Amino acid sequence: MSVPIGYLIYFTGMSVLFNLDIPLIGDKLSIYQEATEKGIAIVEMELFNPVYLLNVIIFLFLTHISRNDYTKDQIFTTPTKGLCDWISYLPSIGISPCFITTLKRTLLYSKHIYDRFTLLYNKATLGRTNYYHNNLHKFLCIWSTSHRIKRFSKDIIIMKARVIAYYLPQFHPIPENDEAWGKGFTEWTNVAKAKPQFRGHYQPHIPADLGFYDLRLPEIREQQAALARECGIEGFCYYHYWMGNGKLLLQRPFQEVLQSGKPDFPFCLCWANHEWTTKTWQKDGKNKVIAPMEYGGEQDYTEHFNYVLPAFKDNRYITIDGKPVFVIYDPYHFKDVSIFMVIWRKLAKECGLPGIYFIAQIANTSTIKRNADGTLARVIPNLKNSKEVYNNILSLGFDGINSYGKSRGEMYYQGKTMRIAKQILHKKLSFLPSLKLDYSKVVSNFFAPEDKWDNVYPMIIPGWDRTPRAGNSEGIYINSTPENFKKHIKQALSIVDSKPQDHKILFLKSWNEWGEGNYVEPNLKFGHAYLDAIKENLL
Repeated sequence: MSVPIGYLIYFTGMSVLFNLDIPLIGDKLSIYQEATEKGIAIVEMELFNPVYLLNVIIFLFLTHISRNDYTKDQIFTTPTKGLCDWISYLPSIGISPCFITTLKRTLLYSKHIYDRFTLLYNKATLGRTNYYHNNLHKFLCIWSTSHRIKRFSKDIIIMKARVIAYYLPQFHPIPENDEAWGKGFTEWTNVAKAKPQFRGHYQPHIPADLGFYDLRLPEIREQQAALARECGIEGFCYYHYWMGNGKLLLQRPFQEVLQSGKPDFPFCLCWANHEWTTKTWQKDGKNKVIAPMEYGGEQDYTEHFNYVLPAFKDNRYITIDGKPVFVIYDPYHFKDVSIFMVIWRKLAKECGLPGIYFIAQIANTSTIKRNADGTLARVIPNLKNSKEVYNNILSLGFDGINSYGKSRGEMYYQGKTMRIAKQILHKKLSFLPSLKLDYSKVVSNFFAPEDKWDNVYPMIIPGWDRTPRAGNSEGIYINSTPENFKKHIKQALSIVDSKPQDHKILFLKSWNEWGEGNYVEPNLKFGHAYLDAIKENLL
């Protein structure tokens, strides 16, 4: 049974039912459940506001007498067209949807919409939702800003997954880099001077729309958010460099985002818990520690929590199951990671948060395993499945895993032994020709069977080329094009398609890792094509 969306109104404290086969008496949960089974929408609002109540009554009356099809069951069977038409219908009959904007809590729920799509956005609010990142909450965003839109049908965006993009803040000078490399060093220093390693090799990569930007400029951060929002990216996951005992690196861009409230675009944090060394940026492989990674125990973990607490409480912070997401870059070398998570969860509860959703970023095919005492052991990588790898990390107390398939894809492409041998040779013998890997063939084997688990969130990458940082000492992905990236995204979407609503998540590596060749910001060669590949897949 499908009925017009306006015919079921459940007010706080009483039910108003029109032509429904649902009992009037019953608790709220049972009404929701039965309505869900019948594919019926529910609107919950405050009863005692006569202005908005009058709007509802007029709306119901007009939809009842109208001979148009806008509110009939097409909204459930063809959600894209039906939903857009129905929302467009409101202004045409002179009914302001303002009564929706003051609802204490609104649920508009359709079984068919739930089955087919994950997220519903309005362009004006894309990426601006706050506490409950699921399709019900984002559906509400359409209504809460709809009075600002003259016509709605062109402003509805239907998302097939939640894409969260990793964001590198190293596009402004800091004293530590000035001391190690010379005054003014940023990520652009190496990007701009990169040289092609073979005929047809695309280097250097030159930015288009945003130029060689400086993240200290708020207008740049606004433009980045606008580009990401337009292509359907839900938010940025900022790399967060807490080096221990209050020592921070590259914190200024995110700190200004947090304090200014701009851009109004969702975010979360990934703790990049690794040493800050010269080998990451230096081609000859020499290693000088710029800032060590120190784990200072409970006092340090508490100070760290207090530092990020304002971010967790910000209404832009990305959540899973209502909990703020916190990604840990390296769970293997952090011996105290289980203790750390226990302390943070306790502190979160004390501060009124529902908890913290901890995610470990790991390779889905690994050559190391963590022992119970925190030590590491070498293991033979398993290309058949990742069950043991994932369970090994989840047993530490993590809620979820961000699975990275680069090693897996390259092992399938080159063979386990050959991959390791070639990597060692190219790092030791710089005169060898560049190691080229076909992007399409690598990413075709990126995902493990267990990536379909509800609490595993796969990684997608647009390319890989660390020439600016490593010269020819690492593998370079060739045939990395927007068209091939589009195929990669499509395969990733099939992995998350059957997951619960809130867990249909893909992590994008990355928004702006120009020095590694995995970025989607516009460049001179491809323009907006990588952003368009995301948009065309998600909508």
